[in-house]
Amino acid sequence: MTADVDYDENSHKTVAELELRRYSSIVEQHGDQLEEIIEALGPHPLPPWDPVLDPVRLKMAPFEQPSLVQLIQSNNKLVNKVVLALSALCLEATELVDEARQQLYPPLVLYGNGVGEEGETTGESQISLSRILPTLHQVSCYVRRVQKVSRNVMYEHLGILLGTLITLDEVVIGNSLLHEHWGAYRRLVRSAGSDQQRFGHDKNSLQPLEKMLSDVENLVMQGSMFLSVVRQPYDCDGLTVTRNGTLREEMMNVILGWCGQLEQGGGEDWWCDYQPQVVGVTALGILHQVIFNSQEKKLARTLISIFKKIPCITLVGSVVWLGEQYIPTVAPTLSQLFDRKTQDALLSYRTNHLAQKSQSIAKEAQTVNLQVCGWSVNLDAASKKHSSQMKNQDLSQRSFLLLQGMILAHTIKYSIETVLNLHTILGRPMGKACALSVCRLMESLKAIENTYHRHSSLLADSLPHTRVSSARLDGRRLDILMALALVEQMLSGSGTKERRLVIRVALSLANQARALREEDVSSLLVLLRRLDLACEVQSRVKEATNCSILYHHRFMLAAVQDCAIQLEKCCHLDSADQLLSQFKDEVYLHIKECVLDKTCQAVETELRLSTHSHLQLDNRNPFQTPLKDVSPLLYLQPLSLLDSVISVKDYVEQYLERTFYALTVVAPHDWRTYEEMRNLAASKYNIFTVPSHLPSHTLDQGVDVLEIMRNIHVFVQHYLYNLNQQFFVEASSNNKHLSTVNFTYQFLRRKFHVFSQFLYDEHIKSRLLKDLQHWREVKVSQEYFPYERAEKFNRGIRKLGLTPEGLSYLDQFRGLLTHIGNAMGYVRLVRSGGLHCSSNAARFIPDLQDVVSLVQLCEDAHVSQETIRAAENLDAVINNLTRNFHQDTDYFKLLVDVFSPALRDNKNNHLKNFYLIIPPLTINFVLDQNSAFDSLHWWSGVRRKYIKEREKVEQQRQGGGGADDKLQQTLALTLTRLLQYQQEFELLYLSVSSARVFFRGDWASSTSTTQSQNSDTQSTNSASSNKEKATDKATESNV
Repeated sequence: MTADVDYDENSHKTVAELELRRYSSIVEQHGDQLEEIIEALGPHPLPPWDPVLDPVRLKMAPFEQPSLVQLIQSNNKLVNKVVLALSALCLEATELVDEARQQLYPPLVLYGNGVGEEGETTGESQISLSRILPTLHQVSCYVRRVQKVSRNVMYEHLGILLGTLITLDEVVIGNSLLHEHWGAYRRLVRSAGSDQQRFGHDKNSLQPLEKMLSDVENLVMQGSMFLSVVRQPYDCDGLTVTRNGTLREEMMNVILGWCGQLEQGGGEDWWCDYQPQVVGVTALGILHQVIFNSQEKKLARTLISIFKKIPCITLVGSVVWLGEQYIPTVAPTLSQLFDRKTQDALLSYRTNHLAQKSQSIAKEAQTVNLQVCGWSVNLDAASKKHSSQMKNQDLSQRSFLLLQGMILAHTIKYSIETVLNLHTILGRPMGKACALSVCRLMESLKAIENTYHRHSSLLADSLPHTRVSSARLDGRRLDILMALALVEQMLSGSGTKERRLVIRVALSLANQARALREEDVSSLLVLLRRLDLACEVQSRVKEATNCSILYHHRFMLAAVQDCAIQLEKCCHLDSADQLLSQFKDEVYLHIKECVLDKTCQAVETELRLSTHSHLQLDNRNPFQTPLKDVSPLLYLQPLSLLDSVISVKDYVEQYLERTFYALTVVAPHDWRTYEEMRNLAASKYNIFTVPSHLPSHTLDQGVDVLEIMRNIHVFVQHYLYNLNQQFFVEASSNNKHLSTVNFTYQFLRRKFHVFSQFLYDEHIKSRLLKDLQHWREVKVSQEYFPYERAEKFNRGIRKLGLTPEGLSYLDQFRGLLTHIGNAMGYVRLVRSGGLHCSSNAARFIPDLQDVVSLVQLCEDAHVSQETIRAAENLDAVINNLTRNFHQDTDYFKLLVDVFSPALRDNKNNHLKNFYLIIPPLTINFVLDQNSAFDSLHWWSGVRRKYIKEREKVEQQRQGGGGADDKLQQTLALTLTRLLQYQQEFELLYLSVSSARVFFRGDWASSTSTTQSQNSDTQSTNSASSNKEKATDKATESNV
């Protein structure tokens, strides 16, 4: 059993206050967490609340789940049926209008754009038309649907719907390229039916396509969509429409009343939003004249008055509609009222209006700028008060500001469209001042868009209150009739499109018997108009601030972002991105040439003049040549261009980095100048460039390493030297970058191949085998390799033939070995030069093994952040120098390890006799023949041979006594020649020994050989003359 518990009012309040405090603490805690996240992420180069790059957007259009049938629920079933039927028809007409604007207009307007400068290729026009053919078929189906809907009388919606057909007609008629491609496509289809073998289709299979093409041509391509609807038979199904006087009178009253609203609205600020309604009321008037075949002069005068108040009516893009020229073509009964005189008068009026507009647009741009700034400030001030604390006066003020911005946007957009399109259709050139004023108007227009976007949360919070306030205000004036009760019911909910449509239909139904006073109806219509604007503020602001008209006037490139929405609906190219990419490239090229490149040049010029201010330069007179301050451009936020972002500052930084690097490479001695310019750019313009990190350079008089490379002909023919990056690039391969050592490896590989072929030759191999056999026979009895065998080998090779220069094969082989040695010497030169450069750069560092971190010392001393950053830069430089100095790659051992396994392989046995062929001229460590060559005792044998010959000559000189002078001179010359030969062999011996040391040869073998040679030399020298000793000393001193 439970007992009822009574709760008093205070207990309810206490619980509610506790829950409210708890909820407030949760919200505050969540806000603190968000602020911590934002602070942790740090500043972003782009604003987080950007109208283009928003990851999440607030969609403020009213929405509710109930259908139209569920919404219309009154106590009178007849009223429900009538309102439901008419509302459904109006809703369908609205959806058809949206379909035309979103799906049909853009492809037709854009057709023909995106063709390259080279023009169309053969068959491209037919392919383009085949891509847009589904859209044309969709247009024809759209017109047939409009024909069915237009049989029901819904004056305002019917007029707007017929206006879309007028727009489609004007777009199709004005696109000459579409008609040209259409004719080519029709001829292609006819040819395909008569040439089955070529196209694979017969006439029967092409009949459905022919029928569809015929329908599209008769209905769409001839520009008769509007006429096909208004001239359809209406007297059908037992209904008499053309002779219905009541309908005729009521329809004319509606048309004249609509015209009266447009004339009155033309004097207000928001009249420019009535352009579609002007086309709609004109279309409705033409429908009236066609159905009833009457000539209403009052209607004609009213339309002429409206055309004067709205001189430029833009249908879509750059398509301008001239009503006085269009009406006579579709309504013959009105042709007398819109004669040539009237058309010329309106044309003259438009010309005068353009002239006045061009003169006053500068002042208008300035006034609009002030209005937009004031409106933005007022909206910022109104947004500071929370909606829960607002009164009715605050709510009305906020509602007024929200509508004021939209009205300003429509006014500005109409001014822009009027100036641009009137200049186009009248063929008048636009002046520079006028173009700049239009740019300022676009700037104000995008400022309105950004302001609305910045206050999206304010709009989302205010719109529900605005609708409730309007509902209460209207509720006092509603009657108790069922239709008005339905209006009251609709006003009590959210302001969706369906509810507002039902309100209008029900109000029109309730006012059929003039139950409401005229002033009450007018006041109620104004309130409904304001309610429409408030509920559609987001979509209307987006439409009013859309600058896609710039695609058709490409000399105006201030707000190109809006063009993407239209260009993405292109369908006659392979991809819609193709047209979007071409437009993006075109816009970027203009921005690059007119803004980015000029800014880079101005910054570079100013940096150079400031850096060289100590020189005697021409004084710059600021009155004659005004100084250009580019700082505002550098401090701009990144510009959004379609799907990319352009940062002026980043572009200038990259330009300066490339310029400083390239000029420093060309003129290394000017590196200090560019470093000063780099520092000046950082301090003056806040531009920070990346250091070039170029190696140090020395300017010295001497033999350039390039002179050595010129001897390597393959290198010069097949490789290119990159001056900036300082590496070799193989010309035959675009993706292979080679360093000096890599290239030397390839060079040596080719040389060793020639080396192997020479030793494999039968003439050379046979002689080497003979010398090997002879050496094995005399090795026991003779200690040294006979010098005579080497001379005999040389003479035998010369018998094989000589080159035109007189060189034998052995001489060419000696040149080959020299080339190999020179290549290795070049590697050694590069390595030594790198170590020398690193040592010069690091000579100011006290201890390369123990480098002290200056950053740590500065942090311990608690110095400023600027000093710490400078210490970081110094530490980075020191670490780089230390790392380069300690990099000691043994390139010789690297090359030896690469070639040794291949040359020592068993398949290269013919190389094992290499030590027998002029051993002093080779670098033989790669073949692992040190011991074999040392066994020849070649150097000792050569030295002994020349010593014996010199002793023999000395004995002849002493034994000759008083012989004739000619013999003595001959012996003296012979002795001198022998001394020179011996000296050359001594130098060659020292060179070979040095080479063996560089290649980490067998030190023990080299030492033992040297000792044996020294002992041989000492025993021989003891019996030689004093002149020989002097010559040996001279030889040692020269070495």
